[in-house]
Amino acid sequence: MLARLIMRRVRKWRAEGKTDTELITEFLRMTDHALEGDTFELGEQDIDEYRRRIVTRILPRVVIGFTPHPEFAKLSAFLSELQKPERRSELKKRIEAAIAERLMELRPDLGTDREAALTRAGVWFDAPKPPSFDKLEELFIGDDTEQIELLKVFPISTWIQAYIAYRYYIRVFAFSEYIEEAKKATEFACKSVLGIEDPSFFAAIAISRS
Repeated sequence: MLARLIMRRVRKWRAEGKTDTELITEFLRMTDHALEGDTFELGEQDIDEYRRRIVTRILPRVVIGFTPHPEFAKLSAFLSELQKPERRSELKKRIEAAIAERLMELRPDLGTDREAALTRAGVWFDAPKPPSFDKLEELFIGDDTEQIELLKVFPISTWIQAYIAYRYYIRVFAFSEYIEEAKKATEFACKSVLGIEDPSFFAAIAISRS
């Protein structure tokens, strides 16, 4: 949610002609209270709702969780393909497009624009992006008088281990009021994009709610 809000804010700033340096300066000036000020009051109903939800901690919930499974070879193949930089963007767009298509059928009030429908329902397909950690030992921070290895400042080794553990854990989020529709839309995407029809698969990936 926060990423979508920030991206929309950046898009507006760029439309106003701000340079990369000016954008960085804007973010460096921000404090923990920036969300409650006018910086993120963008005058767009769907994204303004995101701001309100973040401030009041009314956040999306996980409705579907994917992990590799020996019984579902198509899913394992798809998750492996997601790790390839040259395939990742295309596959993610296909899944999200299919989810949006079904969402709009189930909830016509979400409109006819795919991106807007996903935004209003708080739905997104979350797949960990493979990080790049090349030549970390050559990275230093500081000035000419004192420099410290980046590895001694940030727990990058821990981050790498965490990514390795969760790189195949894919989730679909949605606002609480759209959970059932999000489940059905994700099932539709799995059938149309991944070719998975097995009912036991959908029972396995759904997050149960008590």
